[in-house]
Amino acid sequence: MKHGIGFLILVLVVGAVAGSLLGEILGQLVPSGILHSVFSRGVSVGIPHFSVNLLALTFSLGVTLRVNLCTLIGIGTAFYFMRR
Repeated sequence: MKHGIGFLILVLVVGAVAGSLLGEILGQLVPSGILHSVFSRGVSVGIPHFSVNLLALTFSLGVTLRVNLCTLIGIGTAFYFMRR
């Protein structure tokens, strides 16, 4: 079945968020050591928070995703199940 680019982006974002959440939970549950550093280390990517003040109206925007090993696993898993 052919899906549009919007569906692909949605599936990958859901996989990334689910993987990041799983990584954060595992990072808190695993005691200090090698596994803890694998799950708790990550890189933040995205658009930093910025605001535009127009006196009567203020716009604020910012999107950041903390990418760790589980995030990549979540994206790969979501992509795999989407392709099936």
